[in-house]
Amino acid sequence: MSNDNMNLVNGNGNGNSQRNNIQVSADELTVVECECGGSVFQQAHQIHKLSAAHPKNPTGEPQFMNLPVHICLNCGHVKTNQDLTE
Repeated sequence: MSNDNMNLVNGNGNGNSQRNNIQVSADELTVVECECGGSVFQQAHQIHKLSAAHPKNPTGEPQFMNLPVHICLNCGHVKTNQDLTE
């Protein structure tokens, strides 16, 4: 990994990411590992559905939201942003 400075992205677990203006180098970061020990992930999206009948759904129509997930390329385990912050 190079020592180039990078901007950090804060995943807050609700599908939104926020870009911070923190400049750090790669050697200041900790590698996130899967339970299997793998440390390479592929980003994907899970589609979540809020039913038309849900009391918090004001539209009366099904609502859909894409939530980012990370798939371990070693074992296939799916991690959400919330899993990564715990």
